[in-house]
Amino acid sequence: MKPTAEQIAEQITALRELRGRLQSHTLFGDDNHAAIDAAVLVLEQRLTEDDCDCLGLDVYESICAVQAAQWVAGVTDETPAGGWM
Repeated sequence: MKPTAEQIAEQITALRELRGRLQSHTLFGDDNHAAIDAAVLVLEQRLTEDDCDCLGLDVYESICAVQAAQWVAGVTDETPAGGWM
């Protein structure tokens, strides 16, 4: 089921709060903050998976963006912030 505008707004807030608590990079050098920013962009602009391909993201950021797009489309029930907790 596709999320409501309120649920999307809640996820944006949750992701922004997580961003403030997470280290900027993983031990492998992946940018956590950029990945969260990508997911927030997808949620704010209601981007699709195809749109994510045009953002020029690295693999880690792209995975987070696509997961957010799938949640917005109702393909998955896992919330974008849920994967970080």
